[in-house]
Amino acid sequence: MKLAFSTLSCPQWTYKSIRSAAIDLGYDGIEIRGIENKLFVPDIEEFSELVGKRTVMELREHGVDIPLLSSACYLFDQNHPDMMMQEGIDYIDTASMCDVDYVRVLCDKDPHASNIDFEFTIMNLINLATYAQDMSVTLLVETNGYFADSNNMLKLIERVEGLPVMVLWDIHHTWRYHKEQPRKTIEKIGEYIAYVHVKDSIMVDGKIEYKLIGEGDIPIKKAILELRKFGYEGYLSLEWLKRWNSTIEEPWVVLPQYLNYMSNII
Repeated sequence: MKLAFSTLSCPQWTYKSIRSAAIDLGYDGIEIRGIENKLFVPDIEEFSELVGKRTVMELREHGVDIPLLSSACYLFDQNHPDMMMQEGIDYIDTASMCDVDYVRVLCDKDPHASNIDFEFTIMNLINLATYAQDMSVTLLVETNGYFADSNNMLKLIERVEGLPVMVLWDIHHTWRYHKEQPRKTIEKIGEYIAYVHVKDSIMVDGKIEYKLIGEGDIPIKKAILELRKFGYEGYLSLEWLKRWNSTIEEPWVVLPQYLNYMSNII
């Protein structure tokens, strides 16, 4: 298994700082979810048409990959369907140009389940995945909201069989919101998991309080051991939500801590 971190962890860092940290610390990958004040990756200079492929190739020369561009393409959004589809297309185009394998999309917005139109969401996913297939890019649907329940995710995956759609397993979401044991998640959707998000937390007075990896109650070690037994060899990516919560620990604390903790397990 390989270790990556999302750029959500370091929202004030420049691309050069992110690159240097990944290389110096010994990470295998960087998941791009915005850099500095730009969240929309196709607008970031390092991933532009002129230099995007060179950015990825130069990183690979240092043993670091960019496996995933993480979008805010909300395929459930009935109020802005054209805008959401265009966001997905733009991310797919950028990933294809830069030789990045995966684009993350969301079929529910928040970590907790909301009321979505399942058929509408599936229709959008099929249309976007058909486009992605022509561009040699795979869409990853995150276990988020309604789809953090593996039974619901399995229903979705079965509807898009034959198209380039796989699962991004957020270990935190399946446990925190559905109390799914890792073994159950693997049994249900293990063969479709192509990427994994890792974060830790506890509940305090009914609210989530994020913790350094291993200091919360999310069964991270169990999840990794189940993944290992299943034969998973992909990325375990730290999704430290510093961009959304400025009060949690700084990236220079979290990034080495995550690397050390996870390396001891894997």
